[in-house]
Amino acid sequence: MNAHEDKLGYYRIKLATYQNAGPPENKAICYHGIAGYYANKGNYNTAIGYYLRAAEVFESFSPSAYGNELAVIGHYYKKWGNPNKALNYFDQAIEWLVPLKNYEIICYSHINVSEILRSQAKYEAALSELFKGLNLIERVGIESNSKLAELKVLLLLEVGKTYLDLRQTNNSLRYLQAAEILGDAIKVNITGAYNEYEIDHSYARYYDQINEVQKAEQYLLMALEKARKAKDAPLLKKYYKALSLFYD
Repeated sequence: MNAHEDKLGYYRIKLATYQNAGPPENKAICYHGIAGYYANKGNYNTAIGYYLRAAEVFESFSPSAYGNELAVIGHYYKKWGNPNKALNYFDQAIEWLVPLKNYEIICYSHINVSEILRSQAKYEAALSELFKGLNLIERVGIESNSKLAELKVLLLLEVGKTYLDLRQTNNSLRYLQAAEILGDAIKVNITGAYNEYEIDHSYARYYDQINEVQKAEQYLLMALEKARKAKDAPLLKKYYKALSLFYD
């Protein structure tokens, strides 16, 4: 058995023990761990089922963990290709976490909601979500909070990408540059802690839109090299496809 199979076996054994005895947090952690195994396998249906069980238990003793689990469920519905359910759970997470001041997961949820709305060509609604996150960070600040700093980078980047969808290149460049300056300062990686930080791919799109083909190519190659170093298969596939279209 590999490490993932070992963990699954461990969580199943522990869960059997905690079903009838033991603190609820142990059972919730087991459900969450089992869900993670199935999520890594791409079995999102089963994973979501276990995340829902974890959320039900977390709700009884940890409001913050419950809100986090709602966002996790939204994330996997999004990956599974069910945007309506994803939106429902992200909206629930935001509403639940606002009074708890869990700013990181609130901003993370705003980013995910905006991505879904962008995929539906609802660009103004997507921008509204992103500015909610940026306004929240502006109020609470990023000093001594590296997580919020990275989320600010991602929010700025997503605004830039959304303006590219609208072909508003001047607005886009302003936000891409702001994301890059802060991203460089705090050393955000392409894979990121929350979402992919696709600054080079976004610059490639920008230069392509303003017909500076050579610069667009340079940024695509930079994006590809970073994805190669990070060994990120989905990004590599995405960038190779973009290059093939570029050279077509």
